[in-house]
Amino acid sequence: MWIRPLWVASVLFCISSVALSTPEPTRSEYLLSTSASITFEEGVGAYYVMSFDVLKPPADAIYVVVRYENPEDRKAPLSDEVVIAPGANELQLHSAGFKVLRNRAEYRVELSLYADSGHSQLLGTHVQNVEFNVPRDMAAFIAKRYGVRVR
Repeated sequence: MWIRPLWVASVLFCISSVALSTPEPTRSEYLLSTSASITFEEGVGAYYVMSFDVLKPPADAIYVVVRYENPEDRKAPLSDEVVIAPGANELQLHSAGFKVLRNRAEYRVELSLYADSGHSQLLGTHVQNVEFNVPRDMAAFIAKRYGVRVR
């Protein structure tokens, strides 16, 4: 039946249109933010999804440490490590899932770029804020559908 996928797509469009806005994209020496949002998936909860243009496609691999502000505990960021392959012109990221969000809040995501896998030769950093803001009725829907509590 094609009605259910269409309904799900419509709901996701409404959530992303209202709930997931991106503050001004940031530019650093190596990256330009092209999208940054918090999205939802059944069984996972909420998670960050981000895309970047690589402004200087690298001749050698660039090792990236990503620190996402953890909405459940600011003192314990969600971390990830990825590699920008030689010649790459874009980077896409997503975080681990989480189950709590503050409404009307901005969350900070920081990328540290290194020339080596041991993370001793810092090339630069890139910071992008991600805004989350939904109406109360949408917060109730998110809690029921995705198991994410919106405070």
